[in-house]
Amino acid sequence: VHIRGNNPAIRDASTFLITVRNPIARLVSSFDHDHVNNTRVIGGVLDRRNSFYKRCFPTAQVLADVLESNNQTDYCYQLGKKTVQGHGNTVINTHLFFNYENYAKMTTQKYPERELLVVRTEALWEDVTQLEVALGGSDQQ
Repeated sequence: VHIRGNNPAIRDASTFLITVRNPIARLVSSFDHDHVNNTRVIGGVLDRRNSFYKRCFPTAQVLADVLESNNQTDYCYQLGKKTVQGHGNTVINTHLFFNYENYAKMTTQKYPERELLVVRTEALWEDVTQLEVALGGSDQQ
């Protein structure tokens, strides 16, 4: 799902078709994707990412361990919690900032009367087949 700003397609849609992914798999994938070791960043962006990825969370496992510690006075704990909840800086991790809550605000919360269809990426073919049948089609491929 990639939705940006005031998209007329959202305003005019009668139905939303959303793909969702296991939240833990999405977090780990996003962490690895935006990690400073895997991207080319410079200047202020690099400074912010270094603070997150090098100083605090060199691996996703370290992030999980720090969050599990629940040490609310720790700088890294606060930074990690805000980022994972989607309230961190977009420069640190764009996918965690633009999370499902963010998309819901632009779609289903703004237009609650609209139909919502959801496809899970981990069960893609099963969900698409069920959707096809629900829309009057066949379950035969």
